[in-house]
Amino acid sequence: MSSPSVRTLTLSFVAAALLLLACDEGAVTPPVVSPPDDTLPPPIVTPVTAASWVDWVDWDQRTVVEVSMVESGAALSYSPAELTFEAGKPYVLRIVNSVDNDSKHYWSPEGTSFFKAIATRKIQTAEAEYKAPYFDAVELQIGGALEIFFVPVLAGTYDIVCTITGHKAAGMFGTATITGGEGYQLDLEVAPDYNPALSSDPRRSGSHDVWSNAVDKTVEMFESADFSQLGYEPPNLELTQGLGYKLRLENDEGHASKHYYTATEFYKTVVMRKVEDSQAEIKAPYLNAVELLIGGETTLFVVPTQLGTFETICTITGHVQAGMEGTITVSPLVATPVTSSDWVSFVDWDQRTVVEVTMVESAGGALSYSPSDLTLEAGKPYVLRIINPADNDSKHYWSPEGSSFYQAIATRKIETADAEYKAPYFDAVELLVGGTLDIYFVPVLAGTYDIICTITGHQEAGMVGTATITGGDGYQLDLEVAADFDPALMTDARRSGSHAVWATAVDVTVDMFESADFTTLGYVPPDLDLTQGVGYKLRLQNAPGHQSKHYYTASELYKTLVLRKAEDSQAEIKAPYLKAVELLIGGAITLFNVPTKTGTYEVICTITGHVASGMKGTISVAADGG
Repeated sequence: MSSPSVRTLTLSFVAAALLLLACDEGAVTPPVVSPPDDTLPPPIVTPVTAASWVDWVDWDQRTVVEVSMVESGAALSYSPAELTFEAGKPYVLRIVNSVDNDSKHYWSPEGTSFFKAIATRKIQTAEAEYKAPYFDAVELQIGGALEIFFVPVLAGTYDIVCTITGHKAAGMFGTATITGGEGYQLDLEVAPDYNPALSSDPRRSGSHDVWSNAVDKTVEMFESADFSQLGYEPPNLELTQGLGYKLRLENDEGHASKHYYTATEFYKTVVMRKVEDSQAEIKAPYLNAVELLIGGETTLFVVPTQLGTFETICTITGHVQAGMEGTITVSPLVATPVTSSDWVSFVDWDQRTVVEVTMVESAGGALSYSPSDLTLEAGKPYVLRIINPADNDSKHYWSPEGSSFYQAIATRKIETADAEYKAPYFDAVELLVGGTLDIYFVPVLAGTYDIICTITGHQEAGMVGTATITGGDGYQLDLEVAADFDPALMTDARRSGSHAVWATAVDVTVDMFESADFTTLGYVPPDLDLTQGVGYKLRLQNAPGHQSKHYYTASELYKTLVLRKAEDSQAEIKAPYLKAVELLIGGAITLFNVPTKTGTYEVICTITGHVASGMKGTISVAADGG
């Protein structure tokens, strides 16, 4: 395109020629034609974004400025200490920490203000090039050097310090002044989907405990001998949300090319402590790209914060097509559970191990469990199936002494052919003749626990055993007994079957109701009236011809009962209180209980849609004599 002065001369010459023609006798005056718009010089627009400032200047005209970090006895300094830059001009600031020095040093704008007053193209060391929306600070290793390619934009004088304790006081401070640039603006272009809270996350500090257990990962740049195949080794990384990583990138010195490791979307989601190579440590809110020079190595200190799979590519033309691409997948941090419900959710129940124990009655009165000794691995899901054969003569307990075993496991449920029972934990189970039950649980607290049958004389006859939990170093278990549950109920004398309250216990029955078309459900009766202090045998029934199992859940009431036991055709089950009872089709159970607290309590079936179809009711407890 012609310069404005040449274009002006050309137009003037044409105008003069037209004027002479117009003066010729008989000449026809031609129409005036305006030149097309694209012949006009484009207006010069002052850049605003950092990227447009970087593109605007002529980097061949850059000025190189060098700063040395000086140690002179106890005195420290920058040389020169005061720098002056002209706004809108390209610069390379080369910072050097002599190999003869004893310490690494920062060149750190106080409050990052200088780095936010310049448009930075890149920071380059002998190992790599780093690109970011802006940088926070640079720290030079002993013998290290780096170069900051930038355009000063916002006029002002900015303080520079070494932030290592005592270094500023020893003299290592200075200023960087930007002159000119009246009206210049700078947009640092931080991505709109970047969370600024990550820039102030405490894990950016090297003293944070996340770094004491940081995981080392290495990715190497691969080149085939004929350079036709490129890649990352490994191509795909598996990281965990919330863990600290030292992600080391290496490009072998025998390689033919430099390579990018660009994971733009991933970089925006990490807490970035720093990027470190043999020359320097560099800090930024996040990186836009990292380019490994031939023979270069660098380490990213990062904590992933966002789940997902992120693309990784080399952005040099043709490198992706040759295979230089991969992924970084961030999965959730699965913390070791503590509460019993978390343990139950933590394991994969499809991988459960079924362990069977049979209650044995031998000739001559000998009794035993078979097997008598169980070994269970902490943190694994189990189903313990306990069987009392139909040809036995007696019911039997499988009862941990002091209930200690039951308080060392996280129990999902106890299930029989009649029902499923859920409780914060269980105390004991007693198998009726011919009965079978399954205990779904996760062993947690390591130890060996004694198991006995507490029926008089049965322990002495040989019905004893152990349950040993192995492993689980550091595992914890919170059994989550409700805060408003009164522990005195667990030692209430009425929990004993010999207590006088049971001689006059009142029988109450509730049937599960289903209409023929299953549109109407309910309890019959829906509402119960009980009396405080009276013993009840509350029988719940779900008819064999029904279509669905049903819950009879009265969570608030259950926490106020003295619960002697829950009994069905298979077993008797004891717990401090029940969280829920689910009646299987054809199932019937009886809750032996004594209400202790007056009030009206809701009863519902918690299966989706059942309350809406009418399966709800109340249990009202009146004061004794009320």
